[in-house]
Amino acid sequence: MSTPDTLAAVLGASVLVANMVLAGRLLWLARRTRELPELLIGLTFLLATPGQCLVGAAQVNHAGLESLSVELLTFGRFLFTVACGTCALAVWRIYRPYGFASLAVMYVVILSLGAGFVNQLLPGPNGQPMRSPLYWMGTAAQFFTFAWAAYEALRTWRSLRHRPHTGWLSTAHRFLLWGVASLCAFGGYAAFVITSELSRRAGPDALGALAVIGPGSILGLAAAACMWFAFLPGAIPRPVPLPESPLT
Repeated sequence: MSTPDTLAAVLGASVLVANMVLAGRLLWLARRTRELPELLIGLTFLLATPGQCLVGAAQVNHAGLESLSVELLTFGRFLFTVACGTCALAVWRIYRPYGFASLAVMYVVILSLGAGFVNQLLPGPNGQPMRSPLYWMGTAAQFFTFAWAAYEALRTWRSLRHRPHTGWLSTAHRFLLWGVASLCAFGGYAAFVITSELSRRAGPDALGALAVIGPGSILGLAAAACMWFAFLPGAIPRPVPLPESPLT
């Protein structure tokens, strides 16, 4: 294995471990608080990174894993699709639990994510998914989910930043960290989509593993670090009281 490939493997393993530790902490909080938001965010981190790692492995090693690449790609995209769905549900539940419009947006996002995964099951060239409208609908929904999370967190930070607080990490700071983490996730996924498209157009061996995995892994580590500090004091901060709902 060459040095760039080794570095790519180290970066990928690092972001996987970091996100698994963060997911474990959030799921532990969910078990302690019995609250849905902690569970949803924990599941998001538990599923998103393994999903992207499987997709990256399938694309980087497509020529050497022809018998497994389609299965890895499908399962990886399934995990990532479910992770984006839990993230969208968490954003709605935490920030905009009231109102029909936000509920409609959440359902549209989840249906679009599902449509994108259905596209994954359609036969395409070299085992890769077809670039049909369903594919781009699902991809747009994934980007929207991260952008929505970033917008809501930063909007809440802006409204709370001038309130007096005690301690080194106020509620406003926690929302700021959450917003930065969501922007890192958006950027990491954008880098992954761009390099994947370049690899698809130029051939599986045109881009090395470091080019495909590296940028997203670095931003993924930054997102994990921000989320760790955001949730270090305990339960997920909430800008508005949660309503009674059968979801909890």
